[in-house]
Amino acid sequence: MKVVDQISAVFLTEKKLDAAQQSLEQRRRVTIGAPGAAAAFLASSLHRRTQKKFFCICESEAGAEHFFADLCELEGMEKVFHYPALGAKLWSELGPLRSQVGGRILALDALMTKTSAFFVTAAPALLEKVADPDDVELFTLHLRVGETTDFDLLVKQLVEMGFTREERVDAPGEMSVRGGLVDVFMFEQQHPVRIEFWGDRIESIRFFDVETQRSAEKCAAVRILPLGCAGPYGATDARTILDLDLKKTLLDYLDEDFILWIENKVLVRATIRDHERQATTHFQS
Repeated sequence: MKVVDQISAVFLTEKKLDAAQQSLEQRRRVTIGAPGAAAAFLASSLHRRTQKKFFCICESEAGAEHFFADLCELEGMEKVFHYPALGAKLWSELGPLRSQVGGRILALDALMTKTSAFFVTAAPALLEKVADPDDVELFTLHLRVGETTDFDLLVKQLVEMGFTREERVDAPGEMSVRGGLVDVFMFEQQHPVRIEFWGDRIESIRFFDVETQRSAEKCAAVRILPLGCAGPYGATDARTILDLDLKKTLLDYLDEDFILWIENKVLVRATIRDHERQATTHFQS
């Protein structure tokens, strides 16, 4: 069935949207069948009507990725965040990918700063532990030109925050040190940032191109999010993250302004129970 046909099947009139909007405004549960890409169209339409943020739970990671892509087409990437579920990678030998944890810390930050309209995740992510929202803010680094900060302590903090130290940065999640220069490639920026020190004083902060190493843009300050607060990544024996307890879940970042969107309640519950059994079996073995 074509996307246009799917949408037409759901929205023959505005009546369904009107009824759904009214129920949501009265904080009542709404159940609507929306096949395929029509689900994203429905969520987008209701967001525009209610002006509420949507927290969307899909059964699987693949489903979450598809739903995220559909919403991006309708709303634009700047308004939609995907919070990847780590699943069995949490206890695998190689561990979660750095890019997955990078996506998670960006989503957590957006949840805290309320800067987006849609957050999409998969059911297993609801069980996976992350840092307390207060710890995310506490361990976020704020650096400004002209200020003094301990150079060696900064390098140590970046490693503890989850950045991998390399000879030179090539990808998000990496950092490097050369003389009085600290390069950091953050997930929230298109280019890495170079922080130049004179002793412990920050002389300049500028973004640069990875390939040419040429400066792209100077800035007065930079904010660096703590990757480790979104969960561990990489091989277990190579992890060096902040010394904090990951006791919260994604749901602890939500407030009453969110509309909870569940793809399929029965399947989501079944997936959560299955993931919980897998985790229990692994950690008891």
